[in-house]
Amino acid sequence: MGAGLQRMRCFAKVNLGLQVTGRRDDGLHDLRSVLHTIDLHDTLEYRPAAGLSLRVTCEGMASGTGPADGPDNLVLRAAAAAGLEGGEFTLTKRIPAGAGLGGGSSDAAATLLAVRPDLEMGELHRIAAGLGSDVPFFLYGGACLALGRGDEIYPLPEQTDLHLALAFPGHSLSTPEVYRAWDDSLTSARNPGRVNDFAAWSGAGGDGIPGIANDLEEAAIRIRPSLKDLRSALERSGARAVAMTGSGSAFFGIFDDARSAKEGARRVGEAGFTATAVRSISRAERDREVRERQSRDAD
Repeated sequence: MGAGLQRMRCFAKVNLGLQVTGRRDDGLHDLRSVLHTIDLHDTLEYRPAAGLSLRVTCEGMASGTGPADGPDNLVLRAAAAAGLEGGEFTLTKRIPAGAGLGGGSSDAAATLLAVRPDLEMGELHRIAAGLGSDVPFFLYGGACLALGRGDEIYPLPEQTDLHLALAFPGHSLSTPEVYRAWDDSLTSARNPGRVNDFAAWSGAGGDGIPGIANDLEEAAIRIRPSLKDLRSALERSGARAVAMTGSGSAFFGIFDDARSAKEGARRVGEAGFTATAVRSISRAERDREVRERQSRDAD
């Protein structure tokens, strides 16, 4: 790479269970969720330059759904929040926007790690929390328990590889709209303890798979009834467990191995949806990516 050029992979996430525990005085919601990074990723390039600029291109699942490259993009907001006055960013989007996969938040966290490697994790976490609820998680990666509005992060023990089929309906969902629909139904009480089950399962090394529950799924389906067809396609594909990630619109199914996940994605694709096989990315693998980046920068 050229002098000063940094290139980072910005991994997506899935929510392995999500419980809404209440509404806060500030209008946001308290959550309890187990998150895990997956190998679907954006690519962020950064080099020092005069002034801040960003160029965004989209491919794969993100085609047609990518964010604009204006000042509201989380990459530029993260750079400004970190005190960066000049930098040229190029972002290749593969994570669709508005899908519950955390693409923008992952891009923001990668930006912080790229431009402020001198900061301690506590300070990075503080800046990340000011950018969005999911951003702090992506500073850690792997498997984590998220509490509060999602910005209280507690890393879980390393998880064995998860193989998933990720399915995207081709449209995004508005997170505020999904939460408003949840406020009208208050379905959380129907799914007590499921997130606790998943946290214990993760720490125990993954024997068996507990039922997955996402409190926001019912609200998302009321907004977009066609999401029920997407869920059904994953269920028919042979997945051992199926759930929506985040506030949608993407769903995932968990499979026994890479081959069955790939076959499951193929079947979902035949049903008319965009689908791909993905695997989990551990914290150690994410950290190795950052260390390799730092080593390249030092050369």
